[in-house]
Amino acid sequence: MSYQIEIIITDGREVRAVYGSKDMSLFTKIKIDDHDEYDYLLENHFDLSTKELSSKKLMENIINGTTDKYYTHLLIDKANEKFGKSTLGAIYGYLERDICLHYGKSINRNEDNWPMLTQYLDEFENRNRSYFKRPYSLDFPHAFCILNEELDEYKKLYSSKLKEKYPENENLKKDIEFIFDEARKEDMDIFLCNY
Repeated sequence: MSYQIEIIITDGREVRAVYGSKDMSLFTKIKIDDHDEYDYLLENHFDLSTKELSSKKLMENIINGTTDKYYTHLLIDKANEKFGKSTLGAIYGYLERDICLHYGKSINRNEDNWPMLTQYLDEFENRNRSYFKRPYSLDFPHAFCILNEELDEYKKLYSSKLKEKYPENENLKKDIEFIFDEARKEDMDIFLCNY
């Protein structure tokens, strides 16, 4: 994985409706390509041999609305509980990204797919904001959702922050214009995901 900001415009109502829906048909409808990679990240802190924990199980937890399970009994090193919880938060963050993509799409104004904005989201947004409850992650992904009714407010805020930090960079201004115009045109939320 690289460090860039992916911009996803998505139907936030649909994303929020997944959490706690108990609709297990969503498990097969929402395509998750990276379960093996996510499980690899979990293996660094948890014993997965019991089959109690996997990225698929975490997806079930999202659907059941039970993202408050921390699986501390499966920690390999009990002294690193903080990092175990953080890893769970990271996997939930990646799954949230996948759910957002299912109900939306990744956008980019650059024909060569060169990343928009800056390399790190915390250059203009240092908070995390999710569509559903999940443990805090000390690591990537750093994610922030902007609801459709907040588009004007955040467009102004991010334009101001980026102009202050990079006054000569016209591309950042074009990026912000494009992102918020696309979301408004499609009547969708914005999900920013730095990973």
